[in-house]
Amino acid sequence: MKKLFLNVRGNKKLIEISKHGEGYYRAKVNDSEYNLKVTPVDKDIFILEVDGRIFDCFAYENRNGYVVFLNGETIEVESASNLLKAGKLEKTGRVEVKAKMPGRVKKIIAKVGDSIQKDKGVITLEAMKMENEIKSPKNGVLKEIKVKEGMTVEVGTILFVVE
Repeated sequence: MKKLFLNVRGNKKLIEISKHGEGYYRAKVNDSEYNLKVTPVDKDIFILEVDGRIFDCFAYENRNGYVVFLNGETIEVESASNLLKAGKLEKTGRVEVKAKMPGRVKKIIAKVGDSIQKDKGVITLEAMKMENEIKSPKNGVLKEIKVKEGMTVEVGTILFVVE
């Protein structure tokens, strides 16, 4: 399943698309679901059938995703993973924060159960004689701390969990 954000006249909507055969898709937008059929006509031109309604579409790729022209509307399409990487979208649900470098846990700043703000320090990790503050990627509650002060960690070790 692919998660995308559609931006129509400044209104962003999350759409989840799953493939159901060659040219056939199922799309979920909010609580509504749609059956899609996509028929390519040319490189950037295709026919989109949405629950029996037919639309001519033109789409081109840009640095953020795609721009789609559909029935006189301009729709910007960005992948949720690209928005997360760019920091434009907050992670939701349970997030495990992992060590991006080997090192030693110098200090644990927060406690399990604390309300945590995005970009606030939770753990200080010492690596190559430098201290690196590992911050929360989102607002939430610190659910677990998986390490102890003085512990050596490798790349990929789960340090803490925020929900």
